[in-house]
Amino acid sequence: MQKHIMTSNSTQDFGELAKYTSMRYAEMDDIERDDWNQREEADKARYLHELSEYIPPPGFDKNGDSIKPPKPKKPKKTKGGKIRDPNAPKKSVSAYLMYQNAMRSSFKSENPGMVSK
Repeated sequence: MQKHIMTSNSTQDFGELAKYTSMRYAEMDDIERDDWNQREEADKARYLHELSEYIPPPGFDKNGDSIKPPKPKKPKKTKGGKIRDPNAPKKSVSAYLMYQNAMRSSFKSENPGMVSK
């Protein structure tokens, strides 16, 4: 497989960036992948700890999701999914998504002209 290198004058959009980071993650050596997996496990432990201490307000379940969907003001299609308690713990993130978010942040700072299409 040919390695692609992104340059500072890259004109790639964020869809191409996702393909690039996916390829880099797939080619990652075991030591580096273990580091990302440890981060994932730490985030999962954080989430489970916060969830164990979370006391949902009335109308929300133990995960912070709304028990009853809100009544629509007008009969129209609703966007999104369940209503979540803003104080509920955020769910854990996979090692791959942590890696992709880190790479996206570094590429944004290195390539300020890169725009999402």
